[in-house]
Amino acid sequence: MDGPSPPKQAKITDSEPSPSETPTTSKPEEPIPPISGGDKDSIEQDDTLEILEQIDNCQGEIENLNESASEEIIRIEERYNRLRKPFTDKRNEFIQKIPNFWICTFVNHPQIAPRLNEEDEECLHYLRRLNIDHYEDLKTGYRITFHFAENPFLENKTICKEFSFSGDGEPTSKCDIIRWKPGMDLTKKVPRKKKSKLEVKCFSFFTWFSDHLDPGNDEIADVIRDDLWSNPLQYYLIPDFDDSMEKSLFTDSYLDSDEDNDVSDEATSPRVSQTTGDNLNDSSKRKVGVTPTSNKETS
Repeated sequence: MDGPSPPKQAKITDSEPSPSETPTTSKPEEPIPPISGGDKDSIEQDDTLEILEQIDNCQGEIENLNESASEEIIRIEERYNRLRKPFTDKRNEFIQKIPNFWICTFVNHPQIAPRLNEEDEECLHYLRRLNIDHYEDLKTGYRITFHFAENPFLENKTICKEFSFSGDGEPTSKCDIIRWKPGMDLTKKVPRKKKSKLEVKCFSFFTWFSDHLDPGNDEIADVIRDDLWSNPLQYYLIPDFDDSMEKSLFTDSYLDSDEDNDVSDEATSPRVSQTTGDNLNDSSKRKVGVTPTSNKETS
């Protein structure tokens, strides 16, 4: 009798894996080719041009606003010129009551004083009024007018220098003809230099009236219009240098003597008080105008 047959053993064979079991293999990425130097420069240049274009657009807007602001500033300035005029006229009326006011402001001004010689100062003793008049349209110009009292130098009662700006912005200037009395033309004389007995050739302040070479950069006109005319009182009320020095020397001397003095307060206080009062009364005076070189009486 045959016994039970042994179980069949599964035949181990190499079988292909199922599709689901098939491992996925990724394709290797192709390397990005490097940007050549020329291409990189081209990209950077394009970016820079785009940025520059944006900057230019912003700048254009800024310029438009600046132009609008300039127009508004001019309108405001014109308005305030009209508001200031009654006060400048009233100021001129008061100034005319002070002898030698304008010559004092001229010789005290650091930019005008070096341009004056002795004869200029003598002539300017007779300057009674100074006016700055802007045109109704501020952009078109202004005039500076000197008003003189009767004097031995000039036939003119007034001398006016006028500055105009044309449509293209090109400035021009013109001036009244100065009519000098015989032998008194300061622009042709050889004036004496201040504080000197020698006859030396130097330019007269009055040559400025006939100087029209560069009206757009007229330093004297700018100083007169923007500084001297704006507040002439500050140049009239300049402290006297000599008085200031005297006061300073007295103060230093007093302090030194106070430190070294061993005398009792009771003995010294009346003397110090009296001396201090006497000196301060003299030295604290302000100089209301420099006394120019001429001693002539003016009306």
